[in-house]
Amino acid sequence: MNAKDWIKVEDRLPDRIEGLNVTMNVLVYHKGCLSMAWYSYKQGEKCWCNTMGWRISEVTHWMPIVFPKED
Repeated sequence: MNAKDWIKVEDRLPDRIEGLNVTMNVLVYHKGCLSMAWYSYKQGEKCWCNTMGWRISEVTHWMPIVFPKED
């Protein structure tokens, strides 16, 4: 994970999962913390949610979760 890998939410949001109004889990930076979260594109609800489904605010950056390569 490098500083250059983070994406500003002002620049771009994660892509929706095809056929759904949500994204895959990503890492987010908010209020000085690092969390795993997803973005809801539901009409009138557009917000970030943690893995428990609770809304989180002040997300400034996000990045995809990169899994290790299989040997």
